[in-house]
Amino acid sequence: MLLALNKPELFLNASTCGDNCAKWLLEIGKINNVKVNLGHIMEFGDDGFEFYCENTGTVIHNIDEMFEVTDEYL
Repeated sequence: MLLALNKPELFLNASTCGDNCAKWLLEIGKINNVKVNLGHIMEFGDDGFEFYCENTGTVIHNIDEMFEVTDEYL
């Protein structure tokens, strides 16, 4: 994936990715600070996860928090 190149000038519209990319977005995000646009609720799994939502300035840890925060943006 392009995110693995660690080029901050690249911006990925993650909405074009299927849910099968969620695992890789999280893994790459552990290595590189990446910024993506996500226009749908992506299935990140039940194990919990962590990412920063730039729109609200909050950190998301699970799907319930994701629904709460993204409701007004999607």
